[in-house]
Amino acid sequence: SIEDYQRSVSVSNLFYNCSNDEVSSFLLRVMNAVGILHCSRDSQYHEGPIEYIHQLKGERRTVKFRDCRDAEAALCLNGIPFLGRQIFVTRHIKWNGPENSRRPLEDWAYKIHRKSVAKNEMIQEKSNKNFPSPHSSNVVVVKCFNPEEFKFLSTCIATAMHQIGLVHMGDKPIIDVRLWHINDIEKMAFLEFRTAEDARNAFLLQKLPFYDSFLRFERKLGWE
Repeated sequence: SIEDYQRSVSVSNLFYNCSNDEVSSFLLRVMNAVGILHCSRDSQYHEGPIEYIHQLKGERRTVKFRDCRDAEAALCLNGIPFLGRQIFVTRHIKWNGPENSRRPLEDWAYKIHRKSVAKNEMIQEKSNKNFPSPHSSNVVVVKCFNPEEFKFLSTCIATAMHQIGLVHMGDKPIIDVRLWHINDIEKMAFLEFRTAEDARNAFLLQKLPFYDSFLRFERKLGWE
């Protein structure tokens, strides 16, 4: 029915073996963190905001919400990283109404990339303290970014970790960052995380959109 399509979205490019529970938990966690979830578990719908998830062929699912407002809000998550992939959240394939009525300012990626960045001593290229070994379990290598945007890098990554619940609000997962010149053109950054767990969690942001590129997270060659 028209109402069914209005309350449904298509989620594609998912990791092939992720479960419906993982998809549901992720979507609701991010929507709640960003403040766009209308129907919470505390409302009259004791089962939760998502009515069901139907797995289609390939890496696509149909997610049906109980409230059409949540279906429209979920469109703001288009392009968000999940389990190392950039997933796409669009209208149901049979939807023939307007694509969406959300404003660009509500978009998840827009909030990340246009977020005002305050001056912070941890994003400076030089630091007074000794940086740990690149092979440390707390250090992650980040590639595929424009060096001109280096000063925004750690803030973007930390904000993404906060918004998808990888760290608690108020915590600072990144304590230092250094820019390394591979050659005259290519650069990479060494990020020192507060804990080894935060460093591991950063890999869930693989292919995080960052201005006109997608970040690549790696370990230093020789890391075990």
